[in-house]
Amino acid sequence: SCKFMNVKKVLKGLEILPDKEEARHLKNETDNFLEVLKRRILKSKIDADVFVGGSYAKGTAAKSEEYDVDIFIRFDWKYEDLSGELENILKIVSKEMNCQIKKLHGSRDYFRIEKSEKLTFEIIPVLRIKKVHEGRNVTDLSYFHVSYVRKRAKGEIKKEIALAKIFCKAQGVYGAESYINGFSGYGLECLIIHYKSFEKMLREIVKVKERFVIDTEKRYKKKNDVFIELNESKIHSPVILIDPTWKERNVLAALNWETFRKFQSA
Repeated sequence: SCKFMNVKKVLKGLEILPDKEEARHLKNETDNFLEVLKRRILKSKIDADVFVGGSYAKGTAAKSEEYDVDIFIRFDWKYEDLSGELENILKIVSKEMNCQIKKLHGSRDYFRIEKSEKLTFEIIPVLRIKKVHEGRNVTDLSYFHVSYVRKRAKGEIKKEIALAKIFCKAQGVYGAESYINGFSGYGLECLIIHYKSFEKMLREIVKVKERFVIDTEKRYKKKNDVFIELNESKIHSPVILIDPTWKERNVLAALNWETFRKFQSA
C-alpha cells in the first residue's frame, strides 16, 4: 500500500488535461476555423452541416505537445463523392486562411490542415444519418459516439480517460491502425466509462487470460449471445467491447493478443 500511495501522489502532480491557457487557445482557433468553414459551405449551397468530434469535443483530450481537432462534415444522402465535395470546399478555405491542406487516405479520404505547430485540424466527410445502422462507414457513427461520451463522461471521468490515453500512447498500444492493433480513443473512453476509473480498469484487465465481453449498456440479454450474433471477424479480439450506441459492433475489434499482452505487462 506504500507503493500505492506513491502512485496516487505522482498522479496528483501530473497535468493530465490541457491547462486553461491552452484550452482557451484551442477554443479560439477552432471557433475561428469553424466560422470560415461554415461560411464557405453556405456560399457553395451544399447541403451539409459541421460538427466537432473526437477527444476535443468530448473534453477527454489529454495534455499534449500538439493537438488534433476532428471536424466532421455531415453530408446529405444525395451526394455520392463526399471526399470530392469536401476537397472543393477546403481548397478555398485553406487559401482564405493561408494554410496547407493535405489529403489522407482512409475508408473515405479525409483532410488535414496544420493551423500551427501545436494545432492540426482533421476534416472528415460523413453521411448525415439518423440511425446508427444507416452508416456506410465507421466514421458515420462518430456523431453518436460523441453524444454518448459527453452524456456519460462527466467531471473526474474525463481526467481518468485522458490518463488512460497518455498511458497507452506511452506504451505504444494506442490506435486501431493495422500497424498498432491497439486501443482506439473511443475504445478507451468506453472502457473507463465502464470501470469508472483508470486504476479499476487496469486491475481488472491485468487478470484477463481469455476472451471476455464488456456490454456496459446491456445490449445483449446473455453474454453468450454475443458469440452467436456477431460475425466471426468481429470477435477475435481479447476484449469484445459492445459499442454502447450499436450492439452489432465490437469497439475493440482491432485489438490483437500481442498488443493486449504488451498492455498487460506494462
